[in-house]
Amino acid sequence: MFTVRVPATSANLGAGFDCLGLALPIYNEIRVRRSEKLIVHTDPGFPSDESNLVVRSMKAACDKANAQTPAVEIWQTNGIPSTSGLGSSAACIVAGLIAANELLGNVLPRSELLNLAARAEGHPDNVAPAFEGGITASVMTDRGVEVFCAPASDRYRIALLTPRFQLSTKKSRGVLPERYERADVVFNVSHAVATFEAFRTGDPDRIARVLGDRMHEPYRLPLIPGAAELFRSLRAAGAYATYLSGAGPTLAAIVPNDFSFRAPDGWTLRIVPVAARGAEVLYAD
Repeated sequence: MFTVRVPATSANLGAGFDCLGLALPIYNEIRVRRSEKLIVHTDPGFPSDESNLVVRSMKAACDKANAQTPAVEIWQTNGIPSTSGLGSSAACIVAGLIAANELLGNVLPRSELLNLAARAEGHPDNVAPAFEGGITASVMTDRGVEVFCAPASDRYRIALLTPRFQLSTKKSRGVLPERYERADVVFNVSHAVATFEAFRTGDPDRIARVLGDRMHEPYRLPLIPGAAELFRSLRAAGAYATYLSGAGPTLAAIVPNDFSFRAPDGWTLRIVPVAARGAEVLYAD
């Protein structure tokens, strides 16, 4: 028996739409052992058959390796809230791929697992930091996903405000325009490059100056009641910068280590560092 632990992720980081992300120390875990038939223990409301995302991802890895999917018993612990903008689906995909590869004797290189995960998600901004930890910039190329990594910094933390209501990714993507003005595209390209460099150097003041977006936040924030006001409150409380985590509805802020903030009713506040490590396979001693 072994455990696969995968961190939550916060994607986009302002202007880095579908390409920038960071790992967070909030985890989904699966314990796996071989069995005579598929058995999945999970939370109510999650599939416990072949439609389970972890199981589907395990099959995808086995298909890629031209191997039969082994029968397993899985205990799934979902520490990442679903449909929250914190990469819960990416964590399930990554966990399933890594678990299957472990059962097969690690026949697939990690780069191939990353490519499978990015294809399953449709973009690499969550799966890349889920695999690698820290801060990542990802590019989809003809030869697969290229990932550039920056280490976690201890000069700031990430404040996460998650509401009790959910916001489907499909709905959040549906409000985005089909075309953008050239000025907005230039704004995002320049700010995305600068944002990754600011995170790479760990300079919170530079992050504050360059973290911004014109491609998704202006269209998605109206879907989240009170989001604009909460952004203003976070900045007034001393946050360096704010951004919408993934497709939402979690709101994120880059904050000082001693940051203090009271979450309003209906919202949960977590203040965490960037997770330095990505997905791991753990065996009991």
